[in-house]
Amino acid sequence: RFGDGLQPLEKGEIDTLVIAGIGGVNILDILQGNKEVMEGIKTLVLQPQSTEGNVRRNLLSLNWKLKGEDLVSEDNRIYTVLCFSATEGYKGRQIEEKNKLLLEEFQCFLDSGGDLKDTIDKYIWQFGPLLLSKKEKLLYNLIEAEIVKNEKIIRDLEKAKSDNPELQTNRSLREREIKVLGGIKKWLCQ
Repeated sequence: RFGDGLQPLEKGEIDTLVIAGIGGVNILDILQGNKEVMEGIKTLVLQPQSTEGNVRRNLLSLNWKLKGEDLVSEDNRIYTVLCFSATEGYKGRQIEEKNKLLLEEFQCFLDSGGDLKDTIDKYIWQFGPLLLSKKEKLLYNLIEAEIVKNEKIIRDLEKAKSDNPELQTNRSLREREIKVLGGIKKWLCQ
């Protein structure tokens, strides 16, 4: 059958849903596209190409439980795979507690003061609290790629040679992100 997202499916027809290879926003749109079918789903296996943090937060807020997270490397690319369950796994409240503990641990590895909590929280959600808790080896590569991306943006901003306050704010944001990523990287290596 052909159709858009879950539209061709009927209620009770499936209990496990796998969605892979598309962006997190599209995954969330598909999951919201047929509420009757979603009522019968017990397990979600998702591989978002982007906005992994939004997928985690959104599904936890809808009372899905985070059962597992994994990283898979193929053809020099790292993919995040998420498993959510209607019945077993970590509830949103439990994930928030894990995030608080990770936040405290990461702050010990940052060189200087300043309020970096929002940036740390962003990366905990992006990289995954379960992956971080088990110090998944491929996280180092993801973090390094994120640092390189932010350094490139800073170089591009420097080329602009502008006193534009928005560019200066963007540069400061990228520098703060590099600092946090460096702290997480140190923590992973301990």
